[in-house]
Amino acid sequence: MYEKFEELLKKNNVTAYRVAKETGVTTATLTSWKQGKYTPKREKLQKIADYFGVGIEYFTGEGPVEETYNQGYYIDEETARTAQEIYNNDKILFDVYKTADKDRLIAYAKKLSELRKLEEGEEWLYYKGYYINVVMLDKSYGIPGCVKHNADDSYTIFIDASLNYEKQHEVFLHEMRHIIGNDFEEDDVQNIEMKNHMYDYFLEISAELFPNTKRLQIVSAN
Repeated sequence: MYEKFEELLKKNNVTAYRVAKETGVTTATLTSWKQGKYTPKREKLQKIADYFGVGIEYFTGEGPVEETYNQGYYIDEETARTAQEIYNNDKILFDVYKTADKDRLIAYAKKLSELRKLEEGEEWLYYKGYYINVVMLDKSYGIPGCVKHNADDSYTIFIDASLNYEKQHEVFLHEMRHIIGNDFEEDDVQNIEMKNHMYDYFLEISAELFPNTKRLQIVSAN
């Protein structure tokens, strides 16, 4: 059964660690499953199945298997449609889990629209030709962050203030890739987010393969 899970990981370009973080199924559970010591209960299998957009039959073999893969990033069609509409109207790209529901995106976008316009004289980061302002939000509706392309061609990155420093840094880098990668020149949000989160995926893979890179030392071959 775990082999089927691995197939989904490869097909969707995600790591077991990310699945654990986004579904609430612990990494210990997934590790024990991989080692053949434990088979997740039906409730946990359902969470994993929902995450990948497949029926639980994919794992249990009960009845016909219906795969509902989405070629883009967001699994839910309504969420994908909402994200596209917000992008078209407000030029906002979200750093959010692929299983996010549309109501979170709508509430978050509404909050941003109610924020006062940044006044002249506030500090801006100037980097490689881009003017960037970073705003920490005390209420983010469970969304780690987003980036908005402003009418004056500047950018504002919004980050959840409740996140720890490491996660805030990850969100900042994610949004910067949107800016430097000229993602706002593209039209399809599904493709934009798939591309950017694949980069996140490769970073996670490297962290798993080289967990102690900070402590590695260069050894002379002489």
